[in-house]
Amino acid sequence: MTSQRPAKQFKRVKSSDPNRVTEIYTNTVTHIGLRNSNAHITLGVVRPNQETGQDENVVSARIVMPIETLESLVKAYGHIQTAVASQKSGTLN
Repeated sequence: MTSQRPAKQFKRVKSSDPNRVTEIYTNTVTHIGLRNSNAHITLGVVRPNQETGQDENVVSARIVMPIETLESLVKAYGHIQTAVASQKSGTLN
């Protein structure tokens, strides 16, 4: 029998953005894994190798977050996906 953990309640904390965090372009998800209650996500960018001309996937970022944060991210993505589909079909929610 499996038991589910109760949802963790997060306290709202004021965010600040000192504009010192590097923005990284990515166009592939290379790996998603779960380890020790954390989600490990590796993102990459496919680009041509300057020496061979062949496309290669170069790791551009690694993100580690609690599973609860990943769940929130997935939920937010679902809302964005619905909004994009509505815009494409010409309907508004």
